[in-house]
Amino acid sequence: MYITSDNINNTLEDNTRINNIVTALQQLGLFAVNYGLGPNEHYSILQNITIPQNALIVDIYGGFCAGTIWEMNQSYYKYYKGNRTVFSIWIDTPITLDDIQFLPRAQDDNFTPLYGTPGGFPNFNDTNNNGIFEPRSEDLNGVIYPRKLLEKDGLNNPALSLINNGYTYLSLLNEDINTIIDSIFHEATNL
Repeated sequence: MYITSDNINNTLEDNTRINNIVTALQQLGLFAVNYGLGPNEHYSILQNITIPQNALIVDIYGGFCAGTIWEMNQSYYKYYKGNRTVFSIWIDTPITLDDIQFLPRAQDDNFTPLYGTPGGFPNFNDTNNNGIFEPRSEDLNGVIYPRKLLEKDGLNNPALSLINNGYTYLSLLNEDINTIIDSIFHEATNL
């Protein structure tokens, strides 16, 4: 498996975290590599043709980003992902991903196209909370009309969006290294 991390604390702490996880996983008998640190490592690793198609990619983040989750659901991302498994881990968050109904654009998101432009956040909602966005609705008389956009520039039900697109994740209020290691081990041994 290959582990990446966003810039969370600082270079020393973030690399130490990855290296501690890698060492623990290697002691458990797994192949594990610190692939790198940076804001785009979760995507650039997928473009690396030397990473095997059966690899487990573990991406660690310090905060939720609607743009990153939206990107993971796009066809270009899935093309580069190929048959690899991507396991996302969010640490030190104020709430878990499961508790978020609407995730607005992150303040530092300068990569997701603006709402209303091609590739931007959806201009429709998941009004029944099943993880599937409905671009239209039907009233009791069978009349079809566009859904009213409730929120702009963000993502409804990000957890369901990930699950419905074949991703698994871990969302922690803390940085419990043992939980992280156990979760990665479980993911790696249950592919």
